[in-house]
Amino acid sequence: MTFIIIQIFLYQALFLGFYEFFLKQDTHYNWQRFYLLFTLVITFILPFVVLPSLSEGIMKTYNVELPTILLQTTEVENQSISEVYSPSNSFLSSIWILGGIVSFIWFVWRYRKLKIMLDSSQILKKDAYQLAIVPNTDIAFSFKKTIFLGEYLSVKEREVILKHEEVHIQQRHSADLLFIELFRIVFWWNPLLYFFQKRLIELHEYIADAYVVKQTSIQQYYQNLLSQVFRTSDVSFTNTFYKQSLIKKRIIMLQKTKSSRKSKFKYLLIIPLIACMLIFVSCMDETIDTQPASEEMAPLPPPVPPSPPLPPDPPSSEMKSEKRVEIEEIPFSIIENPPVYPGCDDAASIEEQKDCMTKKISNFVANNFNTDLGKDLGLSGIQLIFAMFTIDESGNIKDIKVRSQYPEFDNETKRVLELLPQMTPGNQENVNVPVSYTLPIRFEIN
Repeated sequence: MTFIIIQIFLYQALFLGFYEFFLKQDTHYNWQRFYLLFTLVITFILPFVVLPSLSEGIMKTYNVELPTILLQTTEVENQSISEVYSPSNSFLSSIWILGGIVSFIWFVWRYRKLKIMLDSSQILKKDAYQLAIVPNTDIAFSFKKTIFLGEYLSVKEREVILKHEEVHIQQRHSADLLFIELFRIVFWWNPLLYFFQKRLIELHEYIADAYVVKQTSIQQYYQNLLSQVFRTSDVSFTNTFYKQSLIKKRIIMLQKTKSSRKSKFKYLLIIPLIACMLIFVSCMDETIDTQPASEEMAPLPPPVPPSPPLPPDPPSSEMKSEKRVEIEEIPFSIIENPPVYPGCDDAASIEEQKDCMTKKISNFVANNFNTDLGKDLGLSGIQLIFAMFTIDESGNIKDIKVRSQYPEFDNETKRVLELLPQMTPGNQENVNVPVSYTLPIRFEIN
């Protein structure tokens, strides 16, 4: 899941960068509007699109992290075995959900604020919209099919503002902003969504300005923008006539020479850009990094100060010569038939086979690990061990790599993993595929 979020963030940054450098200064405003909405949606789709034709000939390795095994040295012969799940993911999920709830409450509060304003206004029905005259103010903005105007505005000011806000209503600009607002509620932590929203708000004003100046004198329109400071709505999903930070940009864009029709071909560059992203997803190299797992186990500090962390192993020449591999963080969501541990074949479903295999591996490692090794080394407290191994196309254990603070633990962990029995290999599209596993071990030495 973490890697998918990183991909989404990266794709949004690339699409925004392309917009800023190549499209922002065009006057094809409706094309830009479509570009921003389309690319925002597609960034949440691309990480899940894998084209088989692009990944043919590439050995696919699916990676999954097994639950942490707890090893304990006790006075009795049988050691205590349990699976420990890192609290970090649960904590981050709680923060994400809490932030989403707060964002939703904030959205409801602002929507309620508009409703109260509407209820206190004088409503005038028009053909395509309703006009709300808000008492005791000079406010000017629109939302959905309602234009809000303060009663202090003069008749001349209302005439220009109405023409402007009618364009927002006709082109359903509020729908764009509400659409992004929903993304902001769910992905409240993503700052790029605020850039998407800001750029859309600018485009909405440019579009409305371009329509109005076709019907009125451009000098008179400048005067209306500059001569009067209206109150604005502080609600992010409304279209405001007067916004001081946008006035200069709007005037500059009104003075720009219209972009040529040929310049629309620049928007076709999005096709190779998306193609590159699809290739990245389908034929991606993912180097196995042990640091994230170590960080997940970090909230379980030993009672004694830990030794300095070991530097990462430099890639060997053997690893460099390996074929490219594709690694997915959550393999069981895409692999058709995951590896099966001996004795788990009779499970009623794939989910039960996975649970059975997880328990079998955990119990095997815990029962075969020499828990006296810690005392033999004169250690106490908690030791963290991080192992990686692959179940290849034949069901054999290979490519065992272990990381800990003591080579004795590395050797013992490797010895135990080499004893694992041959398994039924994973299968994808009727082809046996290797599946990589990571196995964190928390060794408590009393």
